[in-house]
Amino acid sequence: MLALDLRQWRRIRKGEKGLYLAIYAVTLGFFVCAVFRYSPPMPTQFFIHKVSPWVFSVVHPEEINDKEAGGS
Repeated sequence: MLALDLRQWRRIRKGEKGLYLAIYAVTLGFFVCAVFRYSPPMPTQFFIHKVSPWVFSVVHPEEINDKEAGGS
């Protein structure tokens, strides 16, 4: 692990250090959420429940109308 090798930390650029720290912070955050059994909101849930039905209704409007009319 790069975080445990302090000699490598001295050699990498400041931007890379920030990226590594951000990745570790997000990972730690998800771990803490798992420990406390909290389910953080995920972007995929939003797309599945909100965006996907809208896109489907735009692409296939006749299938939505058939279901509303009681068709097969």
